[in-house]
Amino acid sequence: MNDLQKILHRYDELRLTGEPCALATIVSIRGSAYRRPGARILFSSSGREAGFVSAACMEADLFGKVKNVLAGSKPALFSYDTTAPEDLIFGVGQGCGGVVEFLIEPVLKDKAESTVGFLEAAAGQREPCALATVYQSTGSEREAIGAKIFLSGNGIITTSLTQPDLAENITRDMQEALHLGQSTTKQYHSSASTADVFIEIILPPVPLLVFGATPEVRPLVRMAAELGWNITVVDHRSAYAVKKDFPEADSVLLLSPAQYGTHLRLTPETVAVIMIHQFAAEAAALRTLLSSPARYIGLLGPKSKRDLLFRQLAEEGFIPSKEQSDKFFNPVGLDIGAETSEEIAASIISEIQAFLKNRSGGYLRNRKGPIH
Repeated sequence: MNDLQKILHRYDELRLTGEPCALATIVSIRGSAYRRPGARILFSSSGREAGFVSAACMEADLFGKVKNVLAGSKPALFSYDTTAPEDLIFGVGQGCGGVVEFLIEPVLKDKAESTVGFLEAAAGQREPCALATVYQSTGSEREAIGAKIFLSGNGIITTSLTQPDLAENITRDMQEALHLGQSTTKQYHSSASTADVFIEIILPPVPLLVFGATPEVRPLVRMAAELGWNITVVDHRSAYAVKKDFPEADSVLLLSPAQYGTHLRLTPETVAVIMIHQFAAEAAALRTLLSSPARYIGLLGPKSKRDLLFRQLAEEGFIPSKEQSDKFFNPVGLDIGAETSEEIAASIISEIQAFLKNRSGGYLRNRKGPIH
């Protein structure tokens, strides 16, 4: 599970027991920080946590603030300044050299228009969503701290803001942020108020499709599950397509190669890896994927296998376009000297992650500029 899934799971547990809880969200940073805006941690009143916002150096101090927020039952903004050298000794000791602002909100039992409620709604959708939160407001017509607008993937808008003009301006910027795929912080001014707003883009789980259900696939599925990806495993052999062998997978499908094109949901968000080791099935999977909107296709095996497969597709009358070929990766994975199935899985997952984030996958120490 990823952080969001862990937070929602822990909240469901706390809701059953009735224990109060609060959500701390990074809404703004200036300078460098360990986590980016949108990182969250859920605290119960007893101090149990889900999610993380630092390298364990802020959480203890945050919990003290959480107790105050729970006592007052109102959201509050808190700031940590780690730019001063004395922070290493007298502060939280993060040493990142930035200013981090947290919005801490008590999670209400009626979560319909709470952050948790909107996060839960976003987690259940297949399209990116946007959540805007007012974290600071001044003036005679100021908005309530914690007021929100939620823009679902299908365009439905839910808001708790009281100022129509502000809501309209924020919604317009949310749509732009969705188009760009980037979270942002905005400040809005009117004659009677100012509002600082965090606009967050919430992405659905990455849909990973794996062709092949042999034992070497299991580490790949386990690692993808740790990232919170939505995993489908496909094989045409009944001896391999067994759900109990892949408990972390969301589904395991027994499909013949002829069924790939009609029984699989392939979207522009899909990433796929072919690990079947059976030539005819690999050719069918590759043709299906190249013809689909899937954004990433990886093939396990040497370049000679790729050449044979492309020759086979050409004989069938299918010649991939440049755009189709550009999304095909073979040999799949980053060059980390992988040998074992676990190492191969780490190599593949790392390459997909680098692809999704538009990164090269090289050494961070060689990167020019910030790492985020």
